[in-house]
Amino acid sequence: MALTRGFMGLQPCPVCHVPKNQLHDFGKSWALRTGVETQKIIAESKALNAAEGEHLLKSNGLRPIDVRQFLIELTINISSRFRMHL
Repeated sequence: MALTRGFMGLQPCPVCHVPKNQLHDFGKSWALRTGVETQKIIAESKALNAAEGEHLLKSNGLRPIDVRQFLIELTINISSRFRMHL
């Protein structure tokens, strides 16, 4: 959820690629988001200049957050706190 731009984004759904202007149309099905695809888009955006990278992320309804690094830091934080209480 931290990666998506939320309801104000161009693709607000965290599960699929439905465009914001098509949220009302329940008769259509949209491609599902995958973690691999999301990380690929983020990596591609980092290889571009700032404006182009932001455009790529916005068009996919994403924010530039490296989930892998976030999870590593979260795990270290939780495990270090747990050890302190033993």
